[in-house]
Amino acid sequence: MAAERRDDADDALASATKALAQPGLSQQDIATLHGIRAFALLLRGEDAEDDMGAAPEQKAFFAHGHASRGNRLLAAQSWDEAVASYTKALGFDPRRKSAFVGRGIAELANTDTDAALADFDRALALGATSDIYRHRGEAREQALDFEGAVADYSASIRLDPQGDAWGLRGRVQAVLGRTDMARGDLEHAIAMRPRSTIDQVWLHIVHLRLKQDDRAWLAGAAGRLDLGEWPGPALAYFAGQIPADDMTQIALKSASTAKWHQRCDAWFYLGEEAAARGDDARARDLFRQTVSRCNALDFEWDAAKMELKRLGA
Repeated sequence: MAAERRDDADDALASATKALAQPGLSQQDIATLHGIRAFALLLRGEDAEDDMGAAPEQKAFFAHGHASRGNRLLAAQSWDEAVASYTKALGFDPRRKSAFVGRGIAELANTDTDAALADFDRALALGATSDIYRHRGEAREQALDFEGAVADYSASIRLDPQGDAWGLRGRVQAVLGRTDMARGDLEHAIAMRPRSTIDQVWLHIVHLRLKQDDRAWLAGAAGRLDLGEWPGPALAYFAGQIPADDMTQIALKSASTAKWHQRCDAWFYLGEEAAARGDDARARDLFRQTVSRCNALDFEWDAAKMELKRLGA
């Protein structure tokens, strides 16, 4: 059971199998051990029918096995398989909040926004947490419901003022054109997490919109942070350390931007810079590239859609 609690499938399977061979076990012991074996096999993606059939009442173990398998598939970015595993978990435990959340995250990553929103709603009905509101805020962004996203991020902040929803709310406020609110949220986020590069990038975007000369601030930020991982190269570009082509190529080719669906970020950032200079034609072209060559999983896709609307395109 200790192995099961820490999601150690191999140890749980070996221990339960060894225990089942011992004499003098009660029927409850036998059922529990079959449940643990089933958990381990399900987590490993193997057939557990024999153990499930031997102890059909051990649904909590079956639900845990499928949900933990879903977590592993989610981490591997196997979205469809993760959704299937979480769905199986919910079949055994319809009130498993973590399975609704995990399935919602997988659905959101698979751009099935309506399904994700429904699962986050179900999870919130079972008990609101800061993380669930944050995830639903991200889903609302994907649905271009930015007002709803602000409301969810605000709820997340109320439940956990030390969480990471400040930066998320700040960039949404920026997209909505509320630059003063955006600046306040992003500055608060950076004060709590000084090494959050993405918050620094978005604060620079706010500075651009406010026509604020932030070259000294940018140089300081670039000097403090590791600019190797995306969006570090974007901050390096804004600080004048690398050319635009280098930033774009890093975005298009690096492993980290592929993993986190950020291939089109460079075009968006260049579009913001062009818009701040008053070059609306170039800004429209760059925002169109962001929208046409990416998907709704990338926040900059959502923001580019709003920017095109603002520019009348």
